[in-house]
Amino acid sequence: MKRTWLGDDDWAWLQRTIPIAHVDVLPVRYGRARSAGVSDVGLIRRLCPTRGAGWGLRWSLLGGRIQYGDSIRASVGRQLRETLGRGVAVRGTIPWEPTTVSQYFPRPRRDFLRDPRKHAVSFVYAVELRGTPRPQGEARAFRWFPVGRLPPHSAMGFENWKVVDRCLANLARD
Repeated sequence: MKRTWLGDDDWAWLQRTIPIAHVDVLPVRYGRARSAGVSDVGLIRRLCPTRGAGWGLRWSLLGGRIQYGDSIRASVGRQLRETLGRGVAVRGTIPWEPTTVSQYFPRPRRDFLRDPRKHAVSFVYAVELRGTPRPQGEARAFRWFPVGRLPPHSAMGFENWKVVDRCLANLARD
């Protein structure tokens, strides 16, 4: 039988020893005039590490690892389906180029994001959605936030506020 998924021990060992290829997805909505820029961003509420020793619910991007044999673009679609339901897809096509690239490290490092579980290199895509998000899997909730009223940094997991800011800046330049 062909083994396509790692057991928990093997996965934990990999996360401790090599960087993991990863995608993050930032759902976006544009105002009436697309030239006016992004009006809202979508975030999921999920369990994330807190400043203390535990975990708590925080707003974050949706995402996960790139599976063997998946293209980056296929991983974006899979993460959307697994987190927001089969009725959600990217409006149009997934861009070839990511909106930005981020790195997560298990220990604090200046200018990088923190994820105590792993070192990951993440290709971040800002995409428009079609369909109605129905949170599932790791997502406890989904919500659209107006760009001028994003959650406070303390309410966001994995320091994702930095990624959202970078994506919005990059989209404003395009």
